Amino acid sequence: MKHTITLTEKDYLTYQLYEYSTNPLRTFKRKRDYLVLVVFGVVFTLASYSSSDQVVFYVTAFLTAIWILFGKNYLRWRYKKHFAKHVKNTYKDALERKVQIEIMAIRSVLYDISR
Repeated sequence: MKHTITLTEKDYLTYQLYEYSTNPLRTFKRKRDYLVLVVFGVVFTLASYSSSDQVVFYVTAFLTAIWILFGKNYLRWRYKKHFAKHVKNTYKDALERKVQIEIMAIRSVLYDISR
């Protein structure tokens, strides 16, 4: 059974994001980045509250709340943007390549038919 597929930029980006999301070191780093900023926000909020500076307290409390609510979405967007740029720069000549996959009973064979 033979299948012909075309590898697009979206395919490479999906692979990069999947690889990133399943790598335990990278997921730890992403969680650490999020938690470090939450802790800094809470510390600055408490410090401004104890110093009786109302304006700074409300600003830091607001920014910390915004980060807690939308920080994970921002990090996800930032990493997706980073990998999209990486795919464009790294796989320039590999985009829109046609590949033929032959699946047999024992093995699978991959043919590059774009060249």
